Amino acid sequence: MSVLFPNGLLIKQLHDRLEKRANNSLREKDLTVMQVSVLLALQETEKKQLSMKELEQHFQIAQSTMVGIVSRLEQKGLVEAIGDLADKRIKVAHITAAGEACCEDAAIHLSLIHISEPTRPI
Repeated sequence: MSVLFPNGLLIKQLHDRLEKRANNSLREKDLTVMQVSVLLALQETEKKQLSMKELEQHFQIAQSTMVGIVSRLEQKGLVEAIGDLADKRIKVAHITAAGEACCEDAAIHLSLIHISEPTRPI
């Protein structure tokens, strides 16, 4: 008798394993996949910055979660969180030169995630 698993469950399990592998790979750089994703999002914009609200909407996460991510990146010197010049109520995350260098290095690092590791069935 074969056991059928819902596709959604299999996709979730696959996502979790890939994310775990990527986070383990980035651990030596003291980064997470989400932090690198934020850096990449900032790097891709014309002004190299996005408001906290834009980041929250882009990643579909809560304000408190995004504040924590940006705060940790700021502590590492990879982004600067500044008030918008036109409206001080709006906080903007701007990638630093160190953040851009780290972003490029991390992107290369992620593309080389131990593909040769044996895969195990889910």
